[in-house]
This record gives sequence, structure tokens and C-alpha cells, in this order.
Amino acid sequence: MTILLKVLPKKTGRAEELDNREKEGGTSHSRPEMDRTSAKVITIRRLLFTIVLIIATMVAGCKNEIAETEIISDLEIFVRSQNLPRHQSIIELLRIPGQEIVVFYIKYGEPQDCPAGCGFSTAHGLKHFNKIGWTSVEDYDNIDLTALKYYNIDSTDIFLFSEDFFNNLEMSAPWVYHYSFLIMLARDIDTPHSVLLRIAQGLYSYIHPYLALNLLNNLNVQTNKEILTILANLPVFQGDAYSDARERARQLLNNLKPPKS
Repeated sequence: MTILLKVLPKKTGRAEELDNREKEGGTSHSRPEMDRTSAKVITIRRLLFTIVLIIATMVAGCKNEIAETEIISDLEIFVRSQNLPRHQSIIELLRIPGQEIVVFYIKYGEPQDCPAGCGFSTAHGLKHFNKIGWTSVEDYDNIDLTALKYYNIDSTDIFLFSEDFFNNLEMSAPWVYHYSFLIMLARDIDTPHSVLLRIAQGLYSYIHPYLALNLLNNLNVQTNKEILTILANLPVFQGDAYSDARERARQLLNNLKPPKS
């Protein structure tokens, strides 16, 4: 019996590779396509994560900017409303967020005395909650000072009268404390008696004749025996800076009517 055998041609390396891939359950193009699909998914996921991160950062930043801008914008609006010529940037000297207090100043106008360093007119201001106004203005540009809005002391300014605020302001801005803030309080008839008394007592440790004279111009001080007595006995320092204030206080004391019996 003769057995016939059919000899098949030997497969090439490429054919064997295709057979092996088919046995594994895929065509010659399935794995590259899967690899490309996986890469696309990973890329999309990374892109989405980056977008979410950017948005979160922007939202957090916007919240901080809004909180900061609310106070600054109030000051900006106020300064612009005053129509000061060529005013410069607002400079903050003290901020107390819990009381919504900002003490600030701006320079404005033409440069003065430039050979000696170029000075400018200066306005010092105060913001307390919804109230904003100037506490003092040093003007060299001949503007109409009566058209400006000054800070108006009233009974709601309890924290401004406190020793805590006095100490904070004196430490942060000594010049503003002595020559702007205290002068404003000394002049205002709405300043409480206890605060006027504290200012008068402070004249014994800090020589300030201009402040003493402003106290004596306050109608409430002119009729207050306790404060007038303190001012009439101000100490004599070298040069006797308090001589005019003492004399004025003694005159006012003499003019007081004796109490009715």
C-alpha cells in the first residue's frame, strides 16, 4: 500500500508571527490599536485633571482678590470723589480687619521744593466700617479745603476712643497719631469727655503745644473745670512751649461761673 504525503511549503517568519498572534486571539493590528487607545485615555485623563486644578486655583485666587478689593475699592472711590489734583497711590499705615479700620494717606499735586527732595501735599484719612474721611490735610497746592470730606466723629466710633486703638496707631504711625488723629479728636465736640481728659493728661509726657491749644478751642473743654485745671498747670519745659496754653486755660477757668448753691 502506497501512502501519499502532501508536503506543505514551509512558512516564513512573518507567516509564523501572524499565526502566533491569531492563536493568542487577536489580529496583527489589534495590539497597536489597543496601545493607542490606552494612550489617548491617559492623555485625556491628565488633561482633565490639569483643567480641574487650574479652575480650583483660579476660584481660590478670585475669592482672595474679592475680599481684598472690597476695602481697597472703597478707598479708591472715596479718593476719586475728592478731586485732588494728580493724586498718587493710596498708602496704608494701619489695618484692623475685625473693626474694619484702615488708616491711610495719599500724596497729591505738584512737587514742591525739589532741590531739597520734592515734597507733596498730603492728606491723611481714616476708614471705620462704612465711614471714610480725612483726619488732616497738609496742602501746598491751594485747593479748596472746605470742599473735602473730613471724618466725622460720632457715638458709633467706640473703638476709636479705646486705649487699644490709641496704642496700635501710635506704634504703627506715630506722626499720624500725634499730629492728625489726636488733633481731630481734640477739636471735635462729639469726642467723649473721658477721651478729652486722656488727651490732656498725655500732654504731661509728650510736649505738644499745638494739641493743647486745639483742646482749648473745643467748646466742651472751655466749660470743663477738670480739664481746664490740668491744662492750666501744664509743666514748664525748656523753652516753655506751654506758656500760651497755660495762660489761656487760666483765663477760661476764671470765666467759669461758680456753681449755684
